[in-house]
Amino acid sequence: MAASETQRATDRTQRATDQAYRATDQAYRATDQAYRATDAVWRIESARVIAGLARIVRDLGLAEELAQDALVAALEQWPDSGVPDNPEPG
Repeated sequence: MAASETQRATDRTQRATDQAYRATDQAYRATDQAYRATDAVWRIESARVIAGLARIVRDLGLAEELAQDALVAALEQWPDSGVPDNPEPG
C-alpha cells in the first residue's frame, strides 16, 4: 500500500471515529438531560403523586410502589422519546 493510500485510510478511520464519538456524546447528553428532568419532576411532584395514588388505592405502601414504577418508566422511556413538554401526571 502506498503512503498516500495509507494516509487516506487513516483519514477515513479518523473521520469515522470522530463521527462515532460525536454520536455517542449526543446520546449521552440526551440521556443526561432526561435523567435530570426525571429527577427534578420526581423531587417536585412525588409527594403529590403518592398522595393522589394513596387516596385512590387506600394503601400508602402500594401508592409509593406505583409512583416508583412510574419513575422507572420515565427513566426508561424519556432518554429515547425525549422529555414531554408537560411531564406532570394527569
